[in-house]
Parts: sequence; C-alpha cells; structure tokens
Amino acid sequence: MLEVLPGYQEIEAPIRNMQVASVAFGVSKLRKTLGGVDDERGFSWDINATTYLAKGEFYPSFVSDQSAGFLIPFIRNTSFWLRNSVGVSLGDRASSLSYFYFGGFGNNYVDWQPSEQYRNTLSFPGARINQLPAYTYVRTMGELNLMPIRLRNVGTTWLYPTYIKPSFFGAHLMTGFDRRQQMAHVFNCGGQIDIQLVLFSYLKTTWSFGYAKMFRAGEKSTNQFMLSLKLLGN
Repeated sequence: MLEVLPGYQEIEAPIRNMQVASVAFGVSKLRKTLGGVDDERGFSWDINATTYLAKGEFYPSFVSDQSAGFLIPFIRNTSFWLRNSVGVSLGDRASSLSYFYFGGFGNNYVDWQPSEQYRNTLSFPGARINQLPAYTYVRTMGELNLMPIRLRNVGTTWLYPTYIKPSFFGAHLMTGFDRRQQMAHVFNCGGQIDIQLVLFSYLKTTWSFGYAKMFRAGEKSTNQFMLSLKLLGN
C-alpha cells in the first residue's frame, strides 16, 4: 500500500507494491591528523546497482560515488575535498520509478546520522526535498572544511561545548546528459556550522546550522536554511 516512493517522501508512488534488489561495493582509505574531528585526506569509491520490480517490469539504475581530499598546507586541520557522483537509469522514462530525485540538506530536525548530510548523493541544499528529478546525472561538489575551533573552560560540568566546525561547499548538478536537448545545469553554494555539546558529561550531541542558495538559468535563485540536532555518536 505504497503512497510515496521509498526514499523519496515527496514523490507519489505510481504503484502499490514493489520489490527491490541492491548490491554495493566500496573501497576507501581515509585519514585525519591529531586534533581533527573529521576525515581530512584520502579517497573513497562506492558503486551501487539497484533494480525495482513493479507490475512485471524492471527499473535498473547504477550509481558511482568518488571522493578525494587533501590537507591544505600551512593551515592546521583544514582540508579540501572533491566529491563526484554519476548516476544512470535504464528504466522506462515515463515512470517515476526510473528517476533520481535531488534536493535539501538531508538532515532531520532530530537525527542519529552524520551531521554532514549535504555530502550524500541525492542531497542538493538550496532546493526543496526531491525537487530536482534526473534520469541521468553528474554531480560534482567542492568542500572546504576549516580548522575546528576547540573550546576549553566554557560551560559547566553538565553542559559544555567541545568544538565548532565550519564547512563551505559548492556543487554543480548536470542532468539528462544522455539527451543533449534535455540537458540541464543547476548550481548551489552554502555552508554549515556544527557545534558539539556534551550533556551530563557523557551524552554527546551535535547542533548543525546550515544555509544554501540554488541557481538555475532563467529562474530566480532560492534559499534554504537548516537546523538539526544529532543525538549520540561521536
């Protein structure tokens, strides 16, 4: 009794039941230096193949995500990353099951996942959730993570901050590259600040504040704000 597509809360489901099969493979080598709170250099590569089976038809898709980062010389714990993703769908173009849908930071108001959800494949801050459909796409993002600000002698024994981490990013999304007449380009830029607070000496929480702006030719730019609280975790 599906009402929306799995993973896309704003897209109405054209069917009421379906089966999904998925296989993934990944390799990574990530490092961070003393004083770092996030990965600062290295690479990762993940490949995912997924197919839906609905009403006797298959809707296969393939996604490849690659990331590479390095420390910026002479600036401690400051890194720059390039994050690229390529996706191809092979299903019926007339069905919404054949599309990827981009948009939003990807954070919940109260979350348990990593606070940097803007790095995820289908995130595109500045756009509404699931606003940007793509049958095929290339998404490339540059990300600058500045040195975290360590806080000492601030707060009380039951509530104190440990660090503030600022990040900035910009991305380009190209959709429909398999059909030149339908090719589209969308851009965004923005930033996020993560503040880790410790409650009662043991409970770590991360407060995230984000802002992004989306640009598309022939349209007015749009803004998006984000506020999220991550409970537990590092």
